[in-house]
Amino acid sequence: MRKNLAKVLASASFVVALILIVILLITAFGGIKEADFDNGLVHGLLIAISILYVAIAGVTIALLFIQGEALHEIVIKNGKGESVRVSVGVVKKEVKKACHMIEGVKFKKIALYGDGFGVTLKLDIKVEDKDLDEVEIATRCYVEDCMAKTFGYHFTAIDINIMQLVPKYKANTEEINQEVEKQLEIKREAAEKALAEKRAAEEKEAAVRAEINGENAAEPEQSQTDTAETAGEEAKSEESAPAESEDKEPETEEPSTEETPEGKDED
Repeated sequence: MRKNLAKVLASASFVVALILIVILLITAFGGIKEADFDNGLVHGLLIAISILYVAIAGVTIALLFIQGEALHEIVIKNGKGESVRVSVGVVKKEVKKACHMIEGVKFKKIALYGDGFGVTLKLDIKVEDKDLDEVEIATRCYVEDCMAKTFGYHFTAIDINIMQLVPKYKANTEEINQEVEKQLEIKREAAEKALAEKRAAEEKEAAVRAEINGENAAEPEQSQTDTAETAGEEAKSEESAPAESEDKEPETEEPSTEETPEGKDED
């Protein structure tokens, strides 16, 4: 039914779209003048056609994406001159019989939906004192085994919807508390280690700064000492220079007693 409705709506949307395209082409090539659209009736028709097209397209898209159509029977065999069909009631009865063997699972609703790919079984269940993985695997195995051996049929998909859950889980308070204390202790140790590393880094940085400051303070004192030593050496050199000049006797040139030949000639 739903598939046929989708086909009808798709055909109708194609017809409406074709009408709009024809009107657009005729207008583009001058068959319909712009002044012809200045009419309340024409405006109303165009608006009505547009709304109709949008509505048909929306419904068609919704039919394509919503869940498949609910079935009343399943085709088990379909060949030339022969066909075997099973009603949905019979299938549900066998599925319930198989699934009642699973402990801790109660079935609230069973439905079958068909689409273009096959048949999907949807189960609404209530779980009591069971693990979800265990329930899911057991349900699929029982249903597939039942359908294969009873009808020789396989569902395309089995959707399990848990409507109510009474979990098997029970907390072990002692173990959880021990784990909590263990995790807290690990966090405390990590925090203390980080704090110690931070303090060590700060102390190292302070020591480096103190060393740099000490070197900077020592440089002016060393320069002052070097200046004083230089000044003392210069003063000593100045004091020793006059003493040496006093100790040395001045050298005087003795007059030459020898007479030059020219003097003899003059005499």
